Amino acid sequence: MSGAPAALTAAREADASTASAVKSLQAQGNHAEARERYAELVARHQRRAGRIAYHYLRDVAETDEAVQDAFVKAYSHLASFREELPFDVWFTRILINGCLDRIKSRTRRERWLVPMTAPTAGGHRPNRRCSAGSAARRSAARSQSCRNVREPYSCSAMSKGTRPVKSAR
Repeated sequence: MSGAPAALTAAREADASTASAVKSLQAQGNHAEARERYAELVARHQRRAGRIAYHYLRDVAETDEAVQDAFVKAYSHLASFREELPFDVWFTRILINGCLDRIKSRTRRERWLVPMTAPTAGGHRPNRRCSAGSAARRSAARSQSCRNVREPYSCSAMSKGTRPVKSAR
């Protein structure tokens, strides 16, 4: 069992030395050689990064994009990498934060975009959210929401010490 921690320590030391070398090459302006050395880090961490990203995203195409974006972001922010910390931990945090941002944007996109459906024979697009018999319910809900907006601003509904809010239309 002592072989696994030793191997992990050796891999982390190799990552730290490679990251330090890339960082110094970037500082010197030798970007071509820095990219070549950084490719070593990418090769070592690509599979693990893919597994982690897939765990969060559950979509192969988005996983590939997230991993690539994380490697690009890590390369561009390598100047902020502290050598006393393991590179894989730093990189994994960048990757996970990117995955979480993608999940948030996906959720936001799904909430606000209405999916397009195929047009029917008459050229109309059916609304999958509402059934044909729900027009009366929609109308009642719409009029109720209008009442809810108007009633709180009526003089009888205001309590002492409150002021009405004017909207600019």
